Parts: sequence; C-alpha cells; structure tokens
Amino acid sequence: CPDCLYFSSGNGVWKSTNSGQDFSFLNNPAQGSAGFSVSDVDNTIMIRGYVLIERSTDDGVSFSEITASTFANSNATDTSSNFMRFKTNTDYVHVDLHPAQCVNGTFYIGTDGWFCKSENNGEDWTILNQNVETGTSIRENYKLGVSQSNHYRTITGCQDNGTAIKREEHWVDVFGGDGGEGLFHPLNYDWAIGSAPKASRNRTENGGYSKALHFK
Repeated sequence: CPDCLYFSSGNGVWKSTNSGQDFSFLNNPAQGSAGFSVSDVDNTIMIRGYVLIERSTDDGVSFSEITASTFANSNATDTSSNFMRFKTNTDYVHVDLHPAQCVNGTFYIGTDGWFCKSENNGEDWTILNQNVETGTSIRENYKLGVSQSNHYRTITGCQDNGTAIKREEHWVDVFGGDGGEGLFHPLNYDWAIGSAPKASRNRTENGGYSKALHFK
C-alpha cells in the first residue's frame, strides 16, 4: 500500500489510502498514543499505546493489550526471584511507551525503562539494553542508600524504574514505579525500606527478594 498513510493520536487511529488527501477513522483504543507503528511488511498489523501496548492485526478495526503492567503479571517463565532485569521473551516491557518503529518486520520500542524488539509482531519482546552478557544497564538514580554493616549492599531509587538493591552477586529489582529514598537498618542489611516520591513506602526483610509491608 504505497499510498497509505496512518495517523494516531489520543482521539484514535486514522488511515489514508491516497497519500494523506483524505483520512478515514479506524478505532479509538483505550490507551493513549505516545508511540505508534505500522508493520512495514504487513500493514494490517500495528502497535500503539502509552502505559500499555495495544496491537491490531486487522488493519485497525480492533485493538487488544499485549503487554503487562508489572513483571509479576507477565507471562515470563522464570519467576524464581525478583531478579528481573535480564529477563527476555516476555510481555513485560516496562510501562510508558514512547518511540515505536517497524524495520523489516521487526518492531522496536522505547519505554521509560527499556529498549526492546519483537520479531513476532509483539507476541514476545527481547530487552536490548539490559542483556546480562552484552548489554548496558543505565538508570537515573534519585537517591542512594548504603548499608552500615555490609559494604556490598546498596539501595537506589530510580526515575521510572523503581527501587533496586545491589547485592554482592547481582542487582535485585524490589519495588516498581518511581523510586525515591531508600535506606537499610543499621544492624541488619537484609532489612530495607524503599519509597516513591510523594507516595508509599515499602519494606523488605530479606534483601529485596520479597516485599514485607506496604504503608503510607
């Protein structure tokens, strides 16, 4: 469809078949439209969204959500711990979609936390910027707390990437959302509190592998 042109906004998705001279309304999905892309090998497939990603496989007639809001709600097969930074092939790609583009049938997206790609039209996503062997791991830290009894233990609150605890062997993602102030108990380095700016506090009593308490 060389003369097709698509447009997506908070008011819906539109399509032109004559290079933009006229547009017809397709649908107005529930999510916003911070990112939008049409497949360059099959123009009946498109993704869009903001907090979550939606996909259409029928040229915009209908859309359905294809990503999860948290890792715990995703379809990841490895849920042995909270150490989720290097998980791949899942429907959790971090919330808040921004850029989206399809290149030779592969969708690439950028979110508030990750840069991902999907080679099967959004069924599975691979995290590109946090690969355990070859990638980089970049976060903007708001606050950093250190343990007074274990110099391997650090807690950081990150912009749109939650709260993470650095253990001797690896990082552990503890709480989601925006990360704020974090601190350790001075005598027990497995006890820590993380927070979100102007919001709730969360406590862990096992070094970040589970959340013990949620309080205001």
